[in-house]
Amino acid sequence: MKSTILLCSLFVSGFVVLACGASNTPTDDSESSETSGSDLSTVGRCTSASQCRGALPMLCKVCDDGSDGCAHWACVAGKCEIAYCAAPPPECTKASDCHGPLPQICERCASGGSACAHFACVAGKCETEICP
Repeated sequence: MKSTILLCSLFVSGFVVLACGASNTPTDDSESSETSGSDLSTVGRCTSASQCRGALPMLCKVCDDGSDGCAHWACVAGKCEIAYCAAPPPECTKASDCHGPLPQICERCASGGSACAHFACVAGKCETEICP
């Protein structure tokens, strides 16, 4: 059985923000599919922020877009991290989303063939590549 503890505090920096956070605390020794008291910020791999557990600072920041962002969990590259602002949208999802000048370079590749400079979408960012 688990109990939920709700923690609230005020953060004042020219304005007042009510920040609340919940903490799931196991109340028995039974194993579950969750972290069983483990903190995924230091142990294991995550696939979504909902799997991340642990104390969060009661802190808010002003984001690049001017909005306010308070501390929350984010799953970044399989690791739980504390985030404040929303991640920017990906620059691309496929190479055809990329535009701009390309160098006029062609090279012989390790595979024996040749290739010219072209765009590649790598982890949501446009990159110039010659040989794949």
